[in-house]
Amino acid sequence: MFDCSSLVQWLYQKGGIKLPRRSLEQAAQGRSVRRRIELLQPGDLLFFTGEYGHYDPKYPQGIGHVAVYVGDKKAIHAKGVNGNGKVKVVPIIKLWRRPDLVAIRRIFSS
Repeated sequence: MFDCSSLVQWLYQKGGIKLPRRSLEQAAQGRSVRRRIELLQPGDLLFFTGEYGHYDPKYPQGIGHVAVYVGDKKAIHAKGVNGNGKVKVVPIIKLWRRPDLVAIRRIFSS
């Protein structure tokens, strides 16, 4: 059972990359990716504001959720307490259209 940021941390750990536990700290990793859907690469992290957001001067609107683009026009994410920690695979367009998408970060270099 995961929440969003623990899922991301676990996935990257399986690939030999250590990431911080919280989504706000994860949003400080890697490099920024412009918001163009055709630029997404597998492994890119999509960050959203959230009801339980964490705040930082770089993200004054807060970061409260993270998802991972896995390729083939799909993303994976999990929701903690209210979502029962279930991992979901969703069409990327469903997340892309959300108005609360605030950052995209690339951890891997191509």
